[in-house]
Amino acid sequence: MQAAFFAKKIFAVAGASNDPSKFGNIILKAYINKGLNVIPINPRGGQIEGLDTVTSLSQLIDVVNTKYGIKSDEIGLSVVTPPKATQTILENAASLEIRNIWLQPGSEPENWKKTATELKLNIIGGGPCVLVSGHL
Repeated sequence: MQAAFFAKKIFAVAGASNDPSKFGNIILKAYINKGLNVIPINPRGGQIEGLDTVTSLSQLIDVVNTKYGIKSDEIGLSVVTPPKATQTILENAASLEIRNIWLQPGSEPENWKKTATELKLNIIGGGPCVLVSGHL
């Protein structure tokens, strides 16, 4: 499933941060350093690592469709948020047809596997961080 995740055309990091000590920043920089198209998601907006942020998944879809001409099924979404926020992100992602999601360690909500099945999401979770996958 990891190879399929990294076959996507664009990536997003939910929970992206300006704080270089936080995984939301470290993971974002890893995508950037690999030369992948990545969009940070942070409800405060602004810029992170020189990239314009989007404030929500629905705004992500708008940007991806407008700027890149890419549909939601070509997005790989890394999630670095607390479990409660992650549950909402999963529900929103499903409604927007963002299906390919990597839950970073500590972001997994309780029953995330059940949620994945019910919402028909392809979720990588309960395992290694995207940073140790060998792809970044």
